[in-house]
Amino acid sequence: MLDILTFCIKIKNVINTTAGKKEGTKVGFSQIRETLQINNAAFEIISKINGGTKIILNFMKRKKLSLMIEIIEIKEDYTIIILDDDTYIHQAWKTRFKEKYPNIPLKCFEFANEVIDYIKNLSTEEKEKTLFLVDYELSYQPINGLEVAQQVSLPRSVLVTNHICNREIESKLCELGMQMLQKLYIPTIPISII
Repeated sequence: MLDILTFCIKIKNVINTTAGKKEGTKVGFSQIRETLQINNAAFEIISKINGGTKIILNFMKRKKLSLMIEIIEIKEDYTIIILDDDTYIHQAWKTRFKEKYPNIPLKCFEFANEVIDYIKNLSTEEKEKTLFLVDYELSYQPINGLEVAQQVSLPRSVLVTNHICNREIESKLCELGMQMLQKLYIPTIPISII
């Protein structure tokens, strides 16, 4: 059995450890280290004999992202286009809009190529009256939601994702003039007619 001091030394010095096992996957702390490095964070291990072990994770405080949408504002004559590969997300959006604004048309798509074809056939005026809610990860599709948004270039598009701390995505959102919404907030994001 690996003693705690040896274990802590191995973790801090990036030595893969599988305590007490002949074979193991050598994941766990290595994944934690990678995640912390990606997010400019660090960890500290404090261990005392007969006093226990404490692991402290340190994250830099980030400013609130101006990219995060706080309210969905639409006009009465808008159409909402949703691209998400998860039918439960479509249902969540339908529930949100139908309970408050049943006359707002919702167009739901699971596949990027279908939504691209649909949007390309809209008139300029119809595009101006559209809100595009697009997922980032589109399973088993050769394109992601930001690439779709870039192709269709609608005036109002919101990335709906759980990848809210990805700096590459943030950079691309800025480039495209888009905002984002964390999927967790679909049931609670305020929706308002302006």
